[in-house]
Amino acid sequence: MEYGIIFLIVLLALFYFQTILSEQKNKHLGYILPILTFITSVVLTFVWMDYFSLVKMAGTLLFVNIPTYILMLICKLKHRKLKK
Repeated sequence: MEYGIIFLIVLLALFYFQTILSEQKNKHLGYILPILTFITSVVLTFVWMDYFSLVKMAGTLLFVNIPTYILMLICKLKHRKLKK
């Protein structure tokens, strides 16, 4: 139970930092956290694989990359807002 709360706090902090980085004038700063989460998800996918299965690998990558999708969405929305 306590690990879930810690994970949720870390995830919310990550989203908060993403909004701060995405609001900067340098638009490349907004891509730092999504790249780090993508690399982490690829590493976790290969660590969690006990045998090679393409379907299992694709499913794990899709599931573990959910924070990456959200971070990229935040980045794109903030960049669109700054252009207006």
